[in-house]
Amino acid sequence: MDESEHFVFENHHEAIIDYKTWAYTQEQLKKRTTTHYRGVKKYDNVYSGFLFCGDCGSPMFSMSRSDIAPAYTCGTYHKRGLKGPTQRLRMN
Repeated sequence: MDESEHFVFENHHEAIIDYKTWAYTQEQLKKRTTTHYRGVKKYDNVYSGFLFCGDCGSPMFSMSRSDIAPAYTCGTYHKRGLKGPTQRLRMN
């Protein structure tokens, strides 16, 4: 629906919050960023988006940490722990 076709009924019901609080909140939301990208990739995940779990078909997530060898783990296992499949792929 085009915005020009919207119906607006001002002062139709009592506001849940006062206008000052609403305006302040809107201002704060505009200041926040929607991404947390810092500009530099620490670890290269060349297989992201291409690997899938052989047990459940869930995408494999990279385990990019400096204290472990490069590896990918099942997304279901990542979410559910031992209740999910235990597929892991080590990159040696």
